[in-house]
Amino acid sequence: MTWWQYKVFNLNREEYLKTDCVFTNSLKLSTGYGFLHSYVVNKRFIKISPWIMDSEAFLDAEKLLRGVLYYRGLKSIYGYAPKNVKEIVDLYQSYKFRIHGDFKLMYLREKPNIVLDNLYAI
Repeated sequence: MTWWQYKVFNLNREEYLKTDCVFTNSLKLSTGYGFLHSYVVNKRFIKISPWIMDSEAFLDAEKLLRGVLYYRGLKSIYGYAPKNVKEIVDLYQSYKFRIHGDFKLMYLREKPNIVLDNLYAI
């Protein structure tokens, strides 16, 4: 299990990486401090999957976002960022992402223990 799987989700996410992040249209980028996965939804839209960074790795997060923008070209890119983490929202806004509204976290029985401070996209 890697540091970020436990720190952010409090569980092993290896199976998620092996199944949900393996598409022919996937773009996986990583640094020593984080991991970003994006994929093509259709001809015009790109979705950023859960994007996880180590604490205070803002410069690496910026490099990963620039990498997605560079490799994906002029397509519309979507990511659901936690709005209460200013550093993450500021990063998206500095690259001219628009804020469209809120999303709700749905879960069964009990609320999961997810640390949003390290999760740059949901």
